[in-house]
Amino acid sequence: MSDTNTQSVDVSAKTDLSQEQMDRAIPISRKILSLIASAELPMGELKRETCGVAYDAAIKSSLQLMLDANLQVSDVQMVAALMLQPLDIVGKGIDHAMKINLQQASAKLWKKDPLEVTLSEVDALLKS
Repeated sequence: MSDTNTQSVDVSAKTDLSQEQMDRAIPISRKILSLIASAELPMGELKRETCGVAYDAAIKSSLQLMLDANLQVSDVQMVAALMLQPLDIVGKGIDHAMKINLQQASAKLWKKDPLEVTLSEVDALLKS
């Protein structure tokens, strides 16, 4: 007969470690985002020749912030992920809000649910 007692695994150490990593990474992520926002980096169609210096300076400043904070190598990837998180959420939120606004505008234009509009009605509108 097998022993029904199982050893419990202490997951609190991993949880504490993850929280410690977050505690180190979040403030640096915020500082780097602030640095990037204030740097007025070139955006749009980028060419290495025209934007390299500005981006290189931002990268060096970001690395210096991480060095000054005495981050661990494993924290660097966390910092990068945390920097992208608010940008991703805000971008998706804006996209979602615009989709809803366009659906509502379309419903007002057609005076009915846009999904009930026929192709003939769309064709007539486009030809007018």
